Amino acid sequence: MASLTSSMAGNPGVIQLFCIEVDMLARFMAFFLVVGSLLSLAGCNTVDGVGQDISGAARTVKRAL
Repeated sequence: MASLTSSMAGNPGVIQLFCIEVDMLARFMAFFLVVGSLLSLAGCNTVDGVGQDISGAARTVKRAL
């Protein structure tokens, strides 16, 4: 580990680049999580529709068992 930090100490750009890539990945994942949540709610039309869909799925599983 000491050799890794000593080799990176002379090149702070590598650390900055890594931090930028991690930050962009986090923003990318958050964006798609929000978009996916909105699309799933839009598919059910309302929050009440989400509850009905979940209840319907639970009834189907219960009947199958």
